[in-house]
Amino acid sequence: MKRFLLPTALISAALFTACDPTPTPEPTDTTKPTLTLTATPVTLTGGGTVTLSGAATDNVAVTSVSFYKGDTLLNKDTTLPYEATDTLAAPTTDTTVQYRAVAADAAGNTAEQTVTVTSKPAAPAALPNLTVRFSKGFGDYAFPDTAAPGRTVTLFSITNSTNTYTKLTTGTIGNDYRLILNAIPADTLNAQLQSFPSTLPAGCTGTFTVSSSTLKYVEVGRVMVDTTNLTLSGESAMNIFNPDGTAPDRQSAYGSTGPNTFYYANEAGSVTGKFSCTSEYGVFNAEYALQLKKGWNFVQSKYTQAANGGPSSMTYKTLAATDVILAPSGPF
Repeated sequence: MKRFLLPTALISAALFTACDPTPTPEPTDTTKPTLTLTATPVTLTGGGTVTLSGAATDNVAVTSVSFYKGDTLLNKDTTLPYEATDTLAAPTTDTTVQYRAVAADAAGNTAEQTVTVTSKPAAPAALPNLTVRFSKGFGDYAFPDTAAPGRTVTLFSITNSTNTYTKLTTGTIGNDYRLILNAIPADTLNAQLQSFPSTLPAGCTGTFTVSSSTLKYVEVGRVMVDTTNLTLSGESAMNIFNPDGTAPDRQSAYGSTGPNTFYYANEAGSVTGKFSCTSEYGVFNAEYALQLKKGWNFVQSKYTQAANGGPSSMTYKTLAATDVILAPSGPF
């Protein structure tokens, strides 16, 4: 009987094929990550920083979370915690800003989430805390502090072009001598806004600059307190003390509130200048250095009369003020 022998190489190949078949490919990862995007805060007033946080998980592993403002990449974070920050300037009107986050895994799967942040203009600056101290009144208008609680105080604005006064609001003096004013309606303020001069008056030379033609103001021209049973007139004007608690200058050149007053500005801006005016009464110099916030501002003026009939001068500047004293000064 004839025997057939296979070559050794063929036998080895056959055994190799039988023992080591073609490997089965690993299954493709098609599972998207899960992603939750949060923004802190979701409403921002007056500008500030927004923090974006992405909580991302994946069946294998998250490789990155990318954060966008619109289509602009803010940060691609590859390590926990997945975060990004964005700084927003204070807008002039309410605006919305949309942020987007994209989580990715090694297989290229992605998940996307968006969140919207509302950005609001800065709230107008409020008046400082006002405290009425009758004992700090001037001359015959100094009374016991204990006579103040429960009395009514009225704030008036002044229209400089006509020298007329208009009531802004009223308030009541508390047992702690704090003046609690009723809110001034926006319509009331808007109706009394006046523009700063755009040019110097005739007879004046120098500079006077207003940062914007839309910058307007309301000036507190008089603060009156009920002094029934204390004075013959039954009311008294009050001077506004300096922010450091010191008494204001008593020069007669000042208005009813003394050298200090409050300006309400419809927007942030500045009024600067230095000029000199000549009239039949002599020479008058003025200097303005007002840096106004939107809302209420403390404005101080300083009057100087030079010796020997020299020129008089007035300077105006804004001061930071948190707590301010009001005290009676006279009937007007």
